[in-house]
Amino acid sequence: MVAAGGPVTAQDALVLSGGGSRGVAHAGAIVGLERRGFRPDLVVGASMGAIIGGLYASGMPPDSIWALMRSQDWQEIFAPSVEWSGPSRDALRPMIRLSVFAESTRYADGLIADWRINRALVRLFLDPVARARSDFDALPRRFRSVAADLRTGDPVVTSSGDLALAIRASMSVPGVFAPVLRDGTALVDGGLADYLPIGPARRAGADRVVAVDVIRPPRDRIGLNPFRVALRSLRVTLSNARRDHETADVEITPAIDPDLFAAVFLRDPEPLLEAGLDAALAIPPMESRRPDRPARPAPTVLAGVRVESNDPALETLVRDAFERAAIDGFSSDRILDAADDLYATGLFEGIWPRVEPGGTSDTLVVRADAFAPSSAMGAAGYDTDRGFRGWASWRQRLGGRTEATLAGLAIGIDRRASGTIRSRVSNRWPSVALEAGASIGSHDIREFEGDDPSDVSRVTRAGGWLGFGMRRLTPDIDGVVQVMAERIRTEGTEGVSWGPAVRISVPGSNARFVGQPLRVEAEWWFGDLEYRRYRAAGSLDIRRGVFQAAAVGDLTVVRGAAPADALPALGNAHGVPGLRWGRGRGRSMVVGGADLAIGTPFESHTRLRLRAGTVADDAPDLGAAGWTAAAGIGVMWWTPLGQVAVEAGLAEGGTWLFGLDIGPVF
Repeated sequence: MVAAGGPVTAQDALVLSGGGSRGVAHAGAIVGLERRGFRPDLVVGASMGAIIGGLYASGMPPDSIWALMRSQDWQEIFAPSVEWSGPSRDALRPMIRLSVFAESTRYADGLIADWRINRALVRLFLDPVARARSDFDALPRRFRSVAADLRTGDPVVTSSGDLALAIRASMSVPGVFAPVLRDGTALVDGGLADYLPIGPARRAGADRVVAVDVIRPPRDRIGLNPFRVALRSLRVTLSNARRDHETADVEITPAIDPDLFAAVFLRDPEPLLEAGLDAALAIPPMESRRPDRPARPAPTVLAGVRVESNDPALETLVRDAFERAAIDGFSSDRILDAADDLYATGLFEGIWPRVEPGGTSDTLVVRADAFAPSSAMGAAGYDTDRGFRGWASWRQRLGGRTEATLAGLAIGIDRRASGTIRSRVSNRWPSVALEAGASIGSHDIREFEGDDPSDVSRVTRAGGWLGFGMRRLTPDIDGVVQVMAERIRTEGTEGVSWGPAVRISVPGSNARFVGQPLRVEAEWWFGDLEYRRYRAAGSLDIRRGVFQAAAVGDLTVVRGAAPADALPALGNAHGVPGLRWGRGRGRSMVVGGADLAIGTPFESHTRLRLRAGTVADDAPDLGAAGWTAAAGIGVMWWTPLGQVAVEAGLAEGGTWLFGLDIGPVF
């Protein structure tokens, strides 16, 4: 066999198993193996083993892979994208998004949104595979990624093409992540075919194989409670069910906590990394037989751009974005920026650029996986203050750059429905869209005596808006400039108002335990109800290991004949602990404070919030108004479907609130 480095007479291979979160231990094992003198020519991986094996084969030093596994925010990478709803641009995170009436051979769905994962993989692997001209044998270490054919269960070994996409196919846990569709074949997690792919390593020319198995359970640690019995039985079944019974010359089995479920990514991965390191250091020293391989230069001249897409109507949009990025030759930064511009449109779940070799120049090939033309999204939750909440939407692409969305939201005190048509302004600025819509909704205004509502009035709005919206991913910013017109009805008042508004939002992390997202708004209303509303809210967040802290501020000022639903309240969004939603309402409001969260057992965070706020009838009165101080302490868990939070809050004056909140926050 001849590889890019010349004739190879002996091949050492490293095989990394699947195993979900347990596969983080592979990074520690690689560090240990290099310390023992083992430097493989070939790396073969399945699922999580394909990710870490791909990094190693691409030339990333073992210590850097270790550092990446430590710093990776797994909670955020599995987070759904934000959907912006209605004229107020409410940030909604779907629990589920499914294609509707889509051709099964063109579109695929998973329960967890995967565009963030797809984007991260391309950012890691674009440059090394471009240097290799899409030949995995030309990487610093030869590489094979193993996926499974969903139809037959047979292993599919990839040795060329798009490295990021091959790895993404290998980690496609069935039902959780969308399968990767390639040439009419649905590819899923390689562990379905063989979680420890020693056979492909042998067939690729390896005569000495070191395999790291993070799934096989240790024989000396057997628990008999139902959870442990079920987990061990599953892992024994996977081990026994390997269709390829090739064995390794050296097998490494890190001593991982048998109770660690593969779907749970630890907040602190250090124990997994150390387990892999210790297991590798326990083997005898090994002599490396790997010849030095010179680094290949990056592409310089690109002959052009070729687009492959499951939606032909979007090919021109993709081609224009990447032709601008490639106009002066290959630049990974420009190509990644072009991919981000397309992700920001919300039309694509995967943008996969690669370089294919030609005679005197190379071609940039871009695979663009669009969402299905028809899709449904939604989420649900519950909190002990407002009750059950939920939202659902239907999105329909009308052709090319235009789409329509119908959405409805219902919370205990808030009900809204809206329809939006959004059209991208041009291929040159794909993330800028012309938006028009109509909405109708009502909001209950609660008056309080003690901790309980004593009276409820209602504000209803119906109208429409027209404007321009823009989103960027780095940093993640959403902005809109719009003109609105609404018929507003309150108790004793009804009229039509209109005016412009500017809104800028930074949605922030999905797994936020402290602080609040940045939001800046300005509204000017004219007509029967004339008023102005200004708001600036956000936080300065700090994260150090298991500690998170934030300084929080929220300033809202309303002038004129504003309806009650436009007025701020200390209890809104539970900004001041101990106060119910809508309590402490006024025309102007200031809230400030600090949050502190620390990681606690069972992957939870314990959070302390210290807040103080004041409201007044007018902005100049804020300085003289009385302040309400409050504190809240609680425990929070993050899940891919939203948070689970329990908090007890106490405000000055003896007002208190015990809260349970389940699901995405909206």
